[in-house]
Amino acid sequence: MNKKTKYNIYIPSKNRHDICITVDSLEACGINNYKLVVEPQDYNNYKQTFGSNKLLQLDKNNGGIGYARQFIKTHASNNNELYHWQLDDDLKFKKRVDNKNIPYSALDMFIEVETYVDKYTNIGQAGFRHQMFAWTQTKDISLNKQVAGCVIVLSKSSANYRTETIEDIDFSMQTVSTGYVTAIFNRLLIDTPSTGTQKGGNTGAIQNDRMTELQENFVKEWGEDFSVEYLDNPKRPSRLRASRVWNKFKQKPKLKNKIAILKKPTYPNQPKYPLYIVSKGRWDIPLTSEALCGQEVKHNIVIENQEYKQYKNNINHDYANLLVLDPKYQDEYDTCDDLGDTKSKGPGAARNFAWQHSIDNGHDWHWVMDDNINLFIRLTQNRYIPTYSGGFWRAMEDFMTRYENLGMGGPEYYMFITRRKKYKPFRLNTRIYSCNFIRNSLPYRWRGRYNEDTILSLDMLKDKWCTMIFHTFLQWKQTTQTVKGGNTKEFYEKEGTLAKSKMQVAVHPDVSELVWKYNRWHHKVDYAKFKTRPKLRKDIKIQKGNNEYGMTIKQHRER
Repeated sequence: MNKKTKYNIYIPSKNRHDICITVDSLEACGINNYKLVVEPQDYNNYKQTFGSNKLLQLDKNNGGIGYARQFIKTHASNNNELYHWQLDDDLKFKKRVDNKNIPYSALDMFIEVETYVDKYTNIGQAGFRHQMFAWTQTKDISLNKQVAGCVIVLSKSSANYRTETIEDIDFSMQTVSTGYVTAIFNRLLIDTPSTGTQKGGNTGAIQNDRMTELQENFVKEWGEDFSVEYLDNPKRPSRLRASRVWNKFKQKPKLKNKIAILKKPTYPNQPKYPLYIVSKGRWDIPLTSEALCGQEVKHNIVIENQEYKQYKNNINHDYANLLVLDPKYQDEYDTCDDLGDTKSKGPGAARNFAWQHSIDNGHDWHWVMDDNINLFIRLTQNRYIPTYSGGFWRAMEDFMTRYENLGMGGPEYYMFITRRKKYKPFRLNTRIYSCNFIRNSLPYRWRGRYNEDTILSLDMLKDKWCTMIFHTFLQWKQTTQTVKGGNTKEFYEKEGTLAKSKMQVAVHPDVSELVWKYNRWHHKVDYAKFKTRPKLRKDIKIQKGNNEYGMTIKQHRER
């Protein structure tokens, strides 16, 4: 009996090759499209029990459950899986019927949830209720709550599993905070052994003091709505408490058929200046292009000729236009080393092509950005508000073009702007990365096989130009080296970050140094010496009052 759920099932497991309860539960109802996700040190034991075709091996040992879950999510996204299941390895499945919890077919439960999420456009997570809490529930489905244990996940969502926190509740908070919906099926239940009663898993791996540390890290990230309660109990020294935080999220599921019927919204605030995405090997995961299409913003994608057909078949032609890179830009590109064509020259040549293309089309400025940006966000009253309007670009353009000595600017990474702290609207004279707004008249061009963004920023700063990075406008970007394509394989998988950091020090040695941090090499740049202040153009007239450029919080609530 071989049966499949619509979406693949992944089960992170550690040292439980002989007692994997979840596998027994799945096979009892004929489900066979599952993979056990295991560490290299456990692989042979699991292989003897389950066979290699049922295994997916992690890249390293002892990375923790957050690392394993993010590995799974990245794997599913890279394989173009719209949704995927993540299951704990110690689950039995039940259903709440007539106030009783009875054993039930996992297959039927999965099908019910998959049918539900497929009806909507904005379900980020869905899953089952733990049986011990079933008796308290009065609704069939609860929205915008924590989901854990047995979860279907939107593979390309902007949320990521993180290691130094309580990974499941943190992921759910990321999901609802960016406008997506979570759903818990209160009549569909999971049953697990009591924590600490089985060998393997996280039993013994996460000591009580470590769990307290993770809870404290979570509170630092998510603020006053959560707290750590310290207990006089050596077996459980602390627990995480929440103060009705989930009730703040009011977004509702949006039916797909309603979207097809309703008039498509229009956003008149198209960017004034052209947008370019430089992309390589990511035609099946065009994250930045999808984010811009969601804003209904027209843009260009610069690609290499050999990948034209693949990109043509995968992009949204209503908003995206393909530009094939002229090979002369690669031939003429200054790599800042003597290695020639022995390895990839990086994205700088494509960026220079975009720069010249915008000049040839009569523009004074242009945007150029990486191809692995999930979402664009405005920070309003210390809330992350996803933006689905071209006003996101118009607001930055209007502000930056007011200054006669501003060379480049762009949005900051959201991960560097935490909601518990207060920030100035922007920061001056630093590196601009991943999403760059550039003055076309400047004499510089991108250069360097690596770190071309830092090199260009310093080229400008040393000549007394200003750079400006926004804290009010943010980009949610995939972590470097986690998405296939780009330079992940050519550079980072083979050589790590040392060569990249060495080049930065070689090109700008007076302000750069090589440092070892977070278990890899980095370059450290001293930006403190750059003191130039932006100067308003003499002809500029600033209108009174606020201008939201078509951006509304209502869009966030309706997503």
